[in-house]
Amino acid sequence: MKRLARILIIVLALVAIATVGGSFYTVGAGERAVVLRLGAVVGVTGPGLHFKMPFIEGVSKVSTRVAFIEWSKANHSALEAYSRDQQPATLEVKIAIRVKSDDKSITELYTTYRDFDGFASTTVVPRVLEGVKTVFGQFNAVTVIQERAKFNQSAEAEVHRLLTGPIEIEGLQIQDISFSQAYEDSVEQRMQAQVEVEKFQQTKAREQLQADIRVIQA
Repeated sequence: MKRLARILIIVLALVAIATVGGSFYTVGAGERAVVLRLGAVVGVTGPGLHFKMPFIEGVSKVSTRVAFIEWSKANHSALEAYSRDQQPATLEVKIAIRVKSDDKSITELYTTYRDFDGFASTTVVPRVLEGVKTVFGQFNAVTVIQERAKFNQSAEAEVHRLLTGPIEIEGLQIQDISFSQAYEDSVEQRMQAQVEVEKFQQTKAREQLQADIRVIQA
C-alpha cells in the first residue's frame, strides 16, 4: 500500500512539473507568438515570458526579422525574361522582406499561410517574378543597361504595387543582367564598327583640314 502511494505521489509530481513547465513560454527578440486555444487564434504576444493554459493552449512563433529571397545563377534560380525588343536575358534578383509586427498582420499571416515560408512560396515568389519581368519587358536591351538604376527603381515600385498584405519590402535589387552570347557578340561587333566609322571620319576630317591649309598656303 505504501509502495502504491509512493508511486502515485511520484506520478502526480511529474504531472505537476509538466503542467507548470508547459504553462510558460518565451518569445525572443524579432519574434511574435500566435496563441492558439484548441486550434483557434486567441491572441498575439511579443518578446518576453508569457503564460498559457496547459494542454488547452498552444503557441506558434513567427519571425519578424528581415528575410532575403534570391534568384541567382549560383542556386540555379535566375529569372529568364525578354526585353521589349525580344532579346532573352537572365536576371539575378534579391529582395529583402519582413513580416509586419502588428497583431493584425501576424494573425493574417498565420490564418492564411501558417508561416512566412508559406506566404513566400505562394505569394512573394510569383509576384516578384511577375513584377520584374513586366518592367524588364518595357525596356530595350540597350536602354536597360544604360538606365540600370531606373530599371531597378521601376521594378521595385511594381513589386511594391503587386505585393501587399502582412509584409513590408525593405528593398529589391537587380544584381545582374546577362544577355545571350550571340547578342553580346553582336553588340561588340557594332561597337567595333562604330569605332571604325569614327576613325574614318576623323581621318577624313584631318585630310580635309590639310587640303584646306595647302589651298590657303598656295
